[in-house]
Amino acid sequence: LLLIIDGIISLALVSSTVSFLHGYGKGPFEIGYPLGESSFLLSGHPRGLVTDHGHTVNAAAGTAVVLVGGVGIIGLWGLRRFHCRLPMVFQLWAVTVVLSCLLTLAGLIYTFVETDLTRGQFIDPNVAKEYAYPLLYPDDRWTPESWYEAVLALPLVNGRDEDVIREKLKLMRGWKWNTIPMFLLGLTLAGLVVREVV
Repeated sequence: LLLIIDGIISLALVSSTVSFLHGYGKGPFEIGYPLGESSFLLSGHPRGLVTDHGHTVNAAAGTAVVLVGGVGIIGLWGLRRFHCRLPMVFQLWAVTVVLSCLLTLAGLIYTFVETDLTRGQFIDPNVAKEYAYPLLYPDDRWTPESWYEAVLALPLVNGRDEDVIREKLKLMRGWKWNTIPMFLLGLTLAGLVVREVV
């Protein structure tokens, strides 16, 4: 049950990020040019935006909720309700639990590595002005988290943009860190299930 709840939380946080990226996060954002010249519009996405780690975490959470949690609850209910032992069904579910745990581990590693590789980057204001909206900022690879952190380091003209980006960054960090308890819960369940099968 805890794994299902944690998976639902993860799905909600990732969905919020996806919604932001396809909506408000597309920008453009008005940037006050630091060198005293006129402001310019920055596209909400860079050319090198990578999001596969988010898809991996989303898949891991969905698998934990639907295949591990949902099918597991229905299977256990069926076993109790009809007083039958279906070892093949339980073994198949056990394999699903282990694979789900491995997918969560992959999402955890992938997310932290990808975020770490793009941490500390900055947006060059001169390049950003040259590639003003509707063009996309051309330099580097970015995760949504590292990109919007760099956007916040620029002098945003609209205070609402800054508030929305700060709020969405909290959610992005939330689903990143939530992969740790999701993995630990999945690992605990996998250990219990494997012990039961063996």
